[in-house]
Amino acid sequence: MSKRGLNFLETHKIIPIILVILIASTIFYLSNKSYPVGPATPDFWKAKLYHASIFFLLTFFLLAVIKQGKLKPVHLLFALVLSFLYACLDELHQFFIPFRHSTFNDVMIDSIGIMFAVFFYTLLSYQE
Repeated sequence: MSKRGLNFLETHKIIPIILVILIASTIFYLSNKSYPVGPATPDFWKAKLYHASIFFLLTFFLLAVIKQGKLKPVHLLFALVLSFLYACLDELHQFFIPFRHSTFNDVMIDSIGIMFAVFFYTLLSYQE
């Protein structure tokens, strides 16, 4: 993604809004699925990569929705907190799903994706 692509997303807010809704819905849908123990259990590293990347995308597009004019620390903080809260709620939701469990480690992995999105978005925003 380039600065030009970022400007496009920020000017056409409906696109990142739709993407945020789709990503949040996908997270909820996949968290709602039961995975019985056995060969059908998702691969450990695939699951961790999914956690980091899906929350990277959620936060990145959320920033495109939130940003008004010049990127300010309050935009970054709001997106970071909102994404982190969604990660926590996602784990809480999994607690109530049969064969699923909530882990603090998953929230931390989600947070890595969230922080990378904030960092990457900031770099793109200040690119010449």
